[in-house]
Amino acid sequence: MSIGKVTAESALEPTAPAGSAPSAHRAPLLFVLAVSALLFGFVSGLRWPSNWATTHYLFDYSNGFIKRGFTGEVLSYVAGDSLSYGAIAALSFAIFAIWLSMLFLRLRGLAKIDNRIWIITAVVLISPGFVFQVRNIGYLDHIGLIIVFLCFFLPANLSGLVARTGLCGLMIIIHEAFFLMFFPLVILEFTIRAMLTGGRGRIAATWIAVAVLAALTFVVAQTTLP
Repeated sequence: MSIGKVTAESALEPTAPAGSAPSAHRAPLLFVLAVSALLFGFVSGLRWPSNWATTHYLFDYSNGFIKRGFTGEVLSYVAGDSLSYGAIAALSFAIFAIWLSMLFLRLRGLAKIDNRIWIITAVVLISPGFVFQVRNIGYLDHIGLIIVFLCFFLPANLSGLVARTGLCGLMIIIHEAFFLMFFPLVILEFTIRAMLTGGRGRIAATWIAVAVLAALTFVVAQTTLP
């Protein structure tokens, strides 16, 4: 008799218990719920970027290397000294849209595992935290968040750790506070993925990345105009 024959592949294949997730026909409704929450949260916090926020895009290296001057230096090569408030505001909204697109792209992958992620997303998007992010359009924070999500798309191997270290180094040059704001999230995500695949050596190597980027943060933080 061949009843109940189990192979290694079938034993490892994940099976969801009955009723553990909404049925497939409800997935579009949950996505619409998340998009509706996005529109509500966005409209609730929408405002034009403040003058102080857009000023951060004007710092450059014309008087020497300084902290938070990288973004302005890049823009000065692209647009020269002719950047207007309207151009910076449009760029700020575009950066926010890119970050938001990356967020939904990541959530779409998670929704293939369990589409209830859209319910959690809807709750987050109407929270004060997301509304605050909308009100922060114009600051450099969303560039940091884009780099964080780029790190999330990298593999959890040693080459991925090296790439993360490089991207986070760029993030710190953009704004030294990102070392405390966003870098821990990148390390946490990498560590969890490495643990799930038995990568103790990779986890140990993260301490090297932490030390290197901490030193970079210290150096960048000292670079101010006299």
